[in-house]
Amino acid sequence: MNIVIIGNGAAAVSAAEAARKQNADAQITLFSEDPHLPYFRPRLAEVLADEGMEEKILLHPQDWYDKNNIHLSLDTHVMSIDTQNKEIVLEGGRVPYDKLILATGSKSFVPPIKGVEHKGVYTLWTLDQAKELRSELNKKDNVIVIGGGLLGLEAAWQLHRGGSHVTVIESFDRLLGNQMDEKGSALFKAKVESLGITVFTGASTKEILAKNDQVTGVELSTGEVLPAKAVLVSTGVRARTELAEAAGIQIDRRIVVNNKMETNHPDIYAAGDNAELEGKWYGLWTISTQEGAVAGKNAAGGEAEYVMPVPPYMLNTMDTKVMSAGSLKTDEGQRVELTVDEDKFLYKKLVYKDGELQGFLLMGDTAEGMKLRKELR
Repeated sequence: MNIVIIGNGAAAVSAAEAARKQNADAQITLFSEDPHLPYFRPRLAEVLADEGMEEKILLHPQDWYDKNNIHLSLDTHVMSIDTQNKEIVLEGGRVPYDKLILATGSKSFVPPIKGVEHKGVYTLWTLDQAKELRSELNKKDNVIVIGGGLLGLEAAWQLHRGGSHVTVIESFDRLLGNQMDEKGSALFKAKVESLGITVFTGASTKEILAKNDQVTGVELSTGEVLPAKAVLVSTGVRARTELAEAAGIQIDRRIVVNNKMETNHPDIYAAGDNAELEGKWYGLWTISTQEGAVAGKNAAGGEAEYVMPVPPYMLNTMDTKVMSAGSLKTDEGQRVELTVDEDKFLYKKLVYKDGELQGFLLMGDTAEGMKLRKELR
C-alpha cells in the first residue's frame, strides 16, 4: 500500500504516525513545500525572540522519521492531483498513491491594504518568514503588527521580548472580541499596555508608507502616522484548498469530510486546517492532530471515527493566560459570578442559567479551567 500525505503540520505528521501504527508495511511519503522538517507552528513566533527555538519547535528529529520508515519529500511543490489515475503531479514527474491524505493547512490572509507590497512588510506562517523578519530587525526598532488576534498578539509579544518597540493595530473595538467580554478585554488590553506595547483598537490601516520602496510607517484612517521599520500583517488565515478544488473534491469554505475524514472522492482524505467536519472548524493544533490520526489510521486500513469536540479557547502570551468556553452572554434569568483584580490583571467570570454553567472566562489564573470545562459539558 502506498500512502501519500500532502502537508507538513500537525495533521500531516499525526496522519503519518497513525498510518504507520496501523500498517507496518505501508509505504508512507509526506510531501511538503517547506524545506524544513515539520515544526510546531503555534510556537513559530518564539523564533522572533530566540534563534535557538528553530530546533526546539521541530515536531521530531530526522531520525524519528527514519526509524518509522516515513519518507519526507521536502521543498517539493505538488502541482495537481490526478484522481482518475490516482497520482499526484509534481514539477518533475508523477507519484502514484493508493490512499491520499490532504493536510495542506492554511496560509496567511493579506487584505488589500495600499502599500502592502513594499519591502519591510511581512507575514508570519513559515519558519523562513520568521527567520527573515528576525534577521532584519535590530533592538529598539519600531515594528507595527496589523491584527490583534491570537497570532498577531503572540508575534507582538515575541517581538517585544526580542527588544523591538511594538505597536498593535486592531480594527475591532477591542482585543479578543470573540473570546472575551468587554470588561475582560479591557483588562487584557491594560495588561498588554503595561508591558510597554502600544495598542490601537477600533483603528484601521489606510496605507503602509514607504520611501524608496522601504517601509517607513503606517497611516491610520484617522490620518495619524506611526513610524516603523517593519510591518507584520496578521489578519487571519485562509485554508489551502486549491489542490482539492482543482481535482473536483467537494469544498465549502474548506474541504468537506465525514467523521472518517473521507472526502467525496474515493481513497482521498483530508484533515487539519484545510478540512471541515459537519460545517465546523476551529483552527486548533489539537483538533488537527486528532483529525490527522483518524485519517491516517483509516487510510492504512483501520476503522476510526472522529467526534468533533467543542474546545475551549486558550491563550498563553503577553505574560498572562486566558481560557474561555461556552457562552458569556448575560441574558435575563442568568446569574453571573464575577471576580476582578485590576492590579494583578486577574479576571474570572462564570455564567449560570437554571443552576448550570453556560460559559466561563479566566484571565491570569486559569488553574480552574479544566474543572470548569468538565462542568460545562
